[in-house]
Amino acid sequence: QAGRGAPARRMLESISPTQPQYTHAQLELAQLYVEEGASDEAIALIARQVAQTPDAQLTAQLGLLHQGRGEHEQALPLLRQALPQLEGVAAAAARVGLGWSLYKTERYEAAWEAWETALQAGGLADDQRRALLKAMSACAQTLEDSQRMEAVYRAMMTNEATRTEGLLGLAQWYLEQDEAARAAAQVRPLLEQEDRAWLLLGRALVAQDSLAAARAALAAGLAQAAGSAAEAEFHFELGNVALGERDYAAAARSFGAVLAETPRRSMQAAALFYLGHSLQAQDEQAAARAAFEELVADYPEQPQAAEAELLLGELHSEAKEYEQALAAYKRVFDTYPDSKDAPEALYGAAWCQLELERIEPMRDLFLRLARDYPQHERAHQGLMHIGDYYYNGHQFLKASRLYGQVVERFPETAEALQARQLLAYLSDAEADSLYSEGMALYDEAEFERAIAVLEEVIAQYPNTPSEAAARCNIGVSYYQLKDWRRAAQAYEEAIAALEGREEEWRALEFARGNRELIGRTYLGEVAAE
Repeated sequence: QAGRGAPARRMLESISPTQPQYTHAQLELAQLYVEEGASDEAIALIARQVAQTPDAQLTAQLGLLHQGRGEHEQALPLLRQALPQLEGVAAAAARVGLGWSLYKTERYEAAWEAWETALQAGGLADDQRRALLKAMSACAQTLEDSQRMEAVYRAMMTNEATRTEGLLGLAQWYLEQDEAARAAAQVRPLLEQEDRAWLLLGRALVAQDSLAAARAALAAGLAQAAGSAAEAEFHFELGNVALGERDYAAAARSFGAVLAETPRRSMQAAALFYLGHSLQAQDEQAAARAAFEELVADYPEQPQAAEAELLLGELHSEAKEYEQALAAYKRVFDTYPDSKDAPEALYGAAWCQLELERIEPMRDLFLRLARDYPQHERAHQGLMHIGDYYYNGHQFLKASRLYGQVVERFPETAEALQARQLLAYLSDAEADSLYSEGMALYDEAEFERAIAVLEEVIAQYPNTPSEAAARCNIGVSYYQLKDWRRAAQAYEEAIAALEGREEEWRALEFARGNRELIGRTYLGEVAAE
C-alpha cells in the first residue's frame, strides 16, 4: 500500500509456498506480477495453487488473468466453473469478466445476460459499475438494440457517479432516434459543466435545421473547451455547419483546424475528406486534389477513402486528364469492390475509355458494370450508352441487341422505355432497309430473288409498314412472272394478315383490288356484284 512493490513481492513469495491455504496472499502476489508485466508468472502461480488446493476465488482469478491477455477461450471455462461457488464482490467481478470474454468472442446475447445479472446482483464499486454500464452500452450498440441502449442510459442516471454520462448518452440516443428536440432539452442543464453537452446541443440544432443557432452553440462550447481534447470535435462540427450554410471558406478553416489538433485517424480522414469538398466548392481544384490524395495515401482503411479516390477520378476527368482519371477509378473498383462508389468508378472509367477512343475497353467496362452491379442505376445506363454508341455508328444490329438487354433486364426503368422506342424505330429501319433491297431486285426484273427477300422481311419484321408493303409486292412479283394463282394466293395472305390493322388500310385495299382483278381477268372468276 506504500507503493513499495518489490519488497512486498519478496515477502509474499516467501509466504506463498508455505501457506497455500492463504488465498489472499496468492491473489496479491499474482497482482504484483501482473503490475510488473510478468503475467506468465502470475498465471503459473495461480494454476499451481488451484492444482494443489482447489479454490473458486483462485479459479476465477486464473480466468481473469487469461482474459487480461486476450485468451478468452481459456478464460471462459474457468469463470463458468468458479461462478456457482462465488458470492458478493468476487461473484460480480467474475460475472463481469465472463461477460467480457463472451463479448470478445462475439457471443453478444450471452455477454449481455452475464452483465445484466452482475448489474442486478449489485456489490460493484462506482468505478466498476461505470465500466460495466459502458460495456453494456457497447454490447447494445453491437446488437443494434435501441431499447437496451435506452435502458443502459437510464440505469446510469440512477447513480450520482454515472448520472451525467447517462444524461449525455440518452441525449445521443434521442439524436439517433431522430428526436432532436428531446436531445436538446436533455443536455441544456449540463452546458456549464460538460463540454460534450455543447456538442450534442449543436448536433441537435443542426438536425432541426437551426444552423445559425447551432453555430452559436458550438462556438460557445469551443470557447469553453479551449485547450482540451474536445476542441477538435467542435471544429469538426462547426465545419459541417459551415458546409450546410455554404460558407466553404469557413468550412475549410474549421476542417484545417481539426487536422492541426486531433491525433485520431478516423477524424483526420473525415476532416481531409470534407476539406477537399470545401476547397472543390471554392474552385480550388489543385488544393482539393491534394487533400484527397493525402487521404487515400495515408488513410486507405478509412470509410472515406473509396469516395476520395472516386472524386480524384472526377477531378482528373474534368481536367481531361483521362489516363490519371482511369488510374483513380481503377483503384476504386479494384480496391473497394464492395463500396457504393465502385459502380460509379466503373461508369467513369468507361467514359474515359470512350474519350480515349478505346471502344472495346469501354464496352467491357460497361458490360462489367451491368454484370457485377445489376441493381445499380448505372448498370442500365451503361448498357444504353453502348447501344447508343453503336446506333450512332449505324451498327444497328449491335445496338438492337443491347437495347434488348436493357428491356429484358431492367424493364421498369426509364432507360427501358427509351430502349423500347428505339427498338421499334430500329425494327422499322432494318425492315425498310431489307425491303429496299428486295425492291431493288424487283426493279432489275429479278422477281424470284425479290420474292425471297420480301418473304424474309415478313418473317423478320412482322407488324411493320415494310412487312405490309412486302406482302403486296410479293403478289406483284408473281403477277410479273405471270403466275396468276400464286399471285392470287399472295394477295389472299396479305388480306388475312392486314385486316384489323387500321394503319395499313391502303395496303389492304391494294391487296383486295388486285386479288379481284386477277380472279376476274386471269382465273375466270365472276365478281360477286
